[in-house]
Amino acid sequence: LVRSIASVRAMRGPGGTQDDTEPLAVELRALATAQLRKWFTRAEERTRRRRREWNELVADVTRSRSARDAYAKISCAIANAERAPELATLGRFLIAVYYFNLCADKYGEYAWRWRYREYAERYGLTNLASDTFGDTAVTPSGFPWIAAFVVTCTTMMCQGVHPTRCSLFMLAYDAMDNIGLFLDVFATGKTALNELAMKKIAMFGCTCLLVAHHVKDG
Repeated sequence: LVRSIASVRAMRGPGGTQDDTEPLAVELRALATAQLRKWFTRAEERTRRRRREWNELVADVTRSRSARDAYAKISCAIANAERAPELATLGRFLIAVYYFNLCADKYGEYAWRWRYREYAERYGLTNLASDTFGDTAVTPSGFPWIAAFVVTCTTMMCQGVHPTRCSLFMLAYDAMDNIGLFLDVFATGKTALNELAMKKIAMFGCTCLLVAHHVKDG
């Protein structure tokens, strides 16, 4: 797909064009539409099957002879639901959203630094450190390639492609990104245990659980 898009751009030339009737572009749109149609069809079938199972469970519990019998049936249903692939997919997606946002912040900082430098050069502004207020000069940074790789690994993990390796890389990136915060909170005491630190710790724990889940499932 990436090579096809590159071919479309090469065909359009450096000036570009708004013509959407090129055969390759039409083929790409048709391929994307077909994939989306298959996904929605599978999701609809899965939803219909889960609804039918839910109705059967409700009817079975309703026919229970005693409260203990109903409790046993509900407990068995909960144990089976914990192994449902839909819940695992939802959990992976929610954790992935955190890493997508984290990497988006890294790219946003990268883009802001370059934009600040261009603005300062265009209008002749100074970009020096201030000894009075203790500010540091804003200097451009390199492209966050590691964050881009994290986005790739997170997407692969959501698709079930090497989930254990991808989740381990996500965990390592989270640890490297927050090791300073953890040291300030638990070792030196420079930072209080605030909402930001609690959120970071909670997501670190969620990622650890994700890794353990993938390792257990093999």
